[in-house]
Amino acid sequence: MRQTLSPFESGLHAAQQGSADPGVREVVLAVDDTPRNLDVIEAVLAREPWDLQCVTNGPDALRVVEALSPDVILLDVMMPGMDGIEVCRQLKGNPRTRMIPVVLVTALDSPEDRVRGLDAGADDFVTKPFHPSELRARIRAHLRVRALQRRLQAREAILRTLFARYVSDDVAKAILRDPSLAGLGVARSRLAVLFADLRGFTAVSESAPPEEVVQILNQTFLALTEALFAHGGTFDKFIGDCLMAFFGAPIVGEDDAVRCVRAALDMQAAFSEVLRGWADTRYADLGLGIGINVGDAVVGNVGTERLMDYTAIGDTVNLAARLEETAGRSETLVSEAVADAVRHAFDLEDLGVRAVKGRAQGVRVFRVLRATAPVA
Repeated sequence: MRQTLSPFESGLHAAQQGSADPGVREVVLAVDDTPRNLDVIEAVLAREPWDLQCVTNGPDALRVVEALSPDVILLDVMMPGMDGIEVCRQLKGNPRTRMIPVVLVTALDSPEDRVRGLDAGADDFVTKPFHPSELRARIRAHLRVRALQRRLQAREAILRTLFARYVSDDVAKAILRDPSLAGLGVARSRLAVLFADLRGFTAVSESAPPEEVVQILNQTFLALTEALFAHGGTFDKFIGDCLMAFFGAPIVGEDDAVRCVRAALDMQAAFSEVLRGWADTRYADLGLGIGINVGDAVVGNVGTERLMDYTAIGDTVNLAARLEETAGRSETLVSEAVADAVRHAFDLEDLGVRAVKGRAQGVRVFRVLRATAPVA
């Protein structure tokens, strides 16, 4: 059924559409300055299961498309003021509307006119006077394309949500644009691995209500993961009151070690802010210990077809965990390999060789004091 919309009415319609069921009728927008032409289109589409909306000029068409987001646009070329070519060009130049199929309905049929339309981004042409069956068939074809686009967009949104559990939104978008960046198979990679653990939490939580313990952990992990993602790190897992993360996969950077240490310093600062909110509670004396190591590790999906964990495994990971166990409250400890990679950007204190659990020989350990170089 045909409906000629004002911009206000189109906005109201869009709000209603947004809350509609997934089975809502598809919308065809017809744009033509001649009412008689709109009457013909209405008659041709009268028996089709689509809502026909109509506007009579280019500026109104742009406003209605923004509000309504139709499934197909039938666009007259020869209109006074803003012609159909300019309307098409603006629609295709707008990220919010560029994917909507535009069918130019025109009496102009020369190669030059078609080139103008294609250059403006038009998806199809129908020449006046058109055959009713051809118009309906072309609309159906573009509705199928539009439906596929929306399914793909929905899947991308789901994938981005899943990726966002492990990496920053920027990294997730990069992987979705170019999946080859991810290298999500199991492979050897050079990683900067970070462990961050709450100091004193186990003893305090033994006498606390479970709901309170979960709330404290959630506040802590929110602050830590935001700092991690701000520097492009990859979340691995929570282990009790400990967080494991790494830099260097799925996307490799030249400054992975530096970004990892910056993330650690920001985690310490963020946790200090969280602690201020617990000043008068049993959690006031908690601290955060962080350990970081750099080296080769195997990284990828580990598990079964039903249950997988994107994780890193190897001695590099084990040493990072041991350094975290050695770190005191508000202390970030790094290995010599990390120190060699980041000393140009941070003040480090050489703590000498320390005995580390699980190693026959001691490990040279450095404490990170502060950043000396600005963030690139």
